[in-house]
Amino acid sequence: MNRPAYQLQDRAPALRHTLLRCVVSPAIWLYLLQIGLLYWKLHYLFFDVANLWWQWGTILSNAGAVLVLTSWTFLLRPQIRPYVWFFINLAISLLAFADTLYFRYFHDFISIPVLIEAFQLNQIGGSVLTLMQWHDLLFGIDLFALLIGFAVWCLLRRQSRNFRFFANAAGLERRETAAGKQQEERPITSGLRTMRIRTLWKRSAAAASLFLIGVLPTANQIRVADQTTPALLTSVFSHLAVVNQIGIIGYHVNDLDRFIVDDVFSHTRIPDVRKQQIAAWFQQHGKQQERDADPLFGAAKGKNLIVIQMESVQNWTIGKMVNNQEITPNLNAFLKQSMYFPNYYRQTAQGRTSDAEFLSMNSLYPVDAGSVYFRYVGNQFASMPSILAKNGYQTVASVAFDPTFWNRQAMYQAEGFQKFYGVSDYKIDETFGLGLTDQSFFRQALPKLQQLKSPFFSFLITLSSHGPYDIPDKYQTMNVGDLQGTMVGNYIESVHYTDAALGAFLQNLKQTGLLDNSVVVLYGDHDNGISESDPIYDKFMNLSPNDDLGWYRQMKTPLIIRLPHGQNSGIYTQTAGQLDLAPTLLHLLGIDTSAYPMMGGDVTSGTDQLIVFRDHSFTNGKYFFITKDGTFDHGTAYDLKTGKSVDRSQVKDLYEEANRQLEISDDILRGNLIPYLRKQLSG
Repeated sequence: MNRPAYQLQDRAPALRHTLLRCVVSPAIWLYLLQIGLLYWKLHYLFFDVANLWWQWGTILSNAGAVLVLTSWTFLLRPQIRPYVWFFINLAISLLAFADTLYFRYFHDFISIPVLIEAFQLNQIGGSVLTLMQWHDLLFGIDLFALLIGFAVWCLLRRQSRNFRFFANAAGLERRETAAGKQQEERPITSGLRTMRIRTLWKRSAAAASLFLIGVLPTANQIRVADQTTPALLTSVFSHLAVVNQIGIIGYHVNDLDRFIVDDVFSHTRIPDVRKQQIAAWFQQHGKQQERDADPLFGAAKGKNLIVIQMESVQNWTIGKMVNNQEITPNLNAFLKQSMYFPNYYRQTAQGRTSDAEFLSMNSLYPVDAGSVYFRYVGNQFASMPSILAKNGYQTVASVAFDPTFWNRQAMYQAEGFQKFYGVSDYKIDETFGLGLTDQSFFRQALPKLQQLKSPFFSFLITLSSHGPYDIPDKYQTMNVGDLQGTMVGNYIESVHYTDAALGAFLQNLKQTGLLDNSVVVLYGDHDNGISESDPIYDKFMNLSPNDDLGWYRQMKTPLIIRLPHGQNSGIYTQTAGQLDLAPTLLHLLGIDTSAYPMMGGDVTSGTDQLIVFRDHSFTNGKYFFITKDGTFDHGTAYDLKTGKSVDRSQVKDLYEEANRQLEISDDILRGNLIPYLRKQLSG
């Protein structure tokens, strides 16, 4: 049945009125303003901070995510929407700000496990403050302006109400007429119900429309990701790759999903076929290690083992001169009686210091997000401390810090340390930076070592060279010239101080007779965290921000192994990494590791190891493959002899092996497979 013409004509003004209300509505403009500001914040983080590739798909995903997150608010009453928009803006702004600070330090995006561990920031607040820049205020300036505007609006509204109250009391307001009060009542139940239904439909239509407009770009990017990199979202191998594919909000949603699956409902059940494949890999790896066996197996059998993890000490500081002064004079002298490995790479990820410990004690890779020390503390491990304990060693860990930091107290027990000396076991008589100075720490650690029954394994961790390297003037003994007061100069002073503390400790070990009755090992845990965009550091290191190979090369940390009486001292140039420390030391002590699932190798064999980084970059001593997003197609292969890029197809097999190793390590942790593998390898 056709509608009368006059009814159609009546609808036109109503439609125009509705559109006009949308155009002039302050609420709509407020919504568009907040949407625009949120997108700008994500845009700033994505391109200016992370410097990721410009892709229209990702740009639309970031914009669409904002629409999706705010679309549901149109189901609410108009009066409360602005408040909800404000809190959504606040939440996303805080997340983007956290991502910004985290990326400047780790070159990665923050994850749920890291956020859970964020309480540790109060322990290293100085390091966080150094990452802030003045334009980071833009993350919150709009929120501050909105709060000011809201306060002004409330004040004006209150004044308006007061004015009406006093005006009414003075008889200045127009009285309502009796006719106005006695308007004819009419039945409105049916009309009210119709109006409410119509309003609900309008709100639902607006919310659904915004949701669909927002979700389509991300859905398309997920489809593209499934076609190009099928395992990208389910087996995340690079946070940058996920962000570059589905945007920042999409990454965090995917990260939350993975956290629920991998952590809340862990352990993941690994299929039997997959477990057999992992066991087969270790069996093959063991055969390879037998072929590469070296004559130093058992060279220090029955000797004590003293391992010192040096905070933030990088290899370039060894032998380096500043204004004709050695940065590490004591370590330089110690090298002459030690086995020195200058091509020893750090393989840490987000867990930083805890990753270095985990790599060095377990010969497994760190997780891609957070720290194993938190996420898998309930697992069983075949760690070097537990292996040594089974071979009659007394095992002790020492760090003059809060034992709950990095969850050490629980994790050290899981790894087989029989005793842990924390901050309460030391007299805090001299402090700077994170706490007790290295000189006081080593001075108090020596009597504890002398009380141990041989053979023992003592693991000691330094603190004084931790960022932001705010070393007091009285401890600064170098003349760093133009670097004075800079982050680079302070770092050099901190390492120089730690070197002096180590020199005194090594001398005391010699005087007590422990030096020649022990294997003494020193290694750096991770890089110094100074940004590659720091112009002073770039100039000092003679690097440019775009020199990816140069930056990876300078990420080496020193590995120094002194055998009793300085035997087999010299420079060993083979490529090695932190994954190799445990099997190397166990071999020197005469302990066969073939029955233990360790992924590293013996670096004293003279064979270059395949060094795999958590971002899927790797080197084998001949080639260096660098990928910023974990993918092969976006990576660059370099010939280490020439420093020139080469056809990446030459390292395709190595890339696949690097991926295989990371997946195996992840599956071991997710499935708690150490007991299964021990049984398979022992049989």
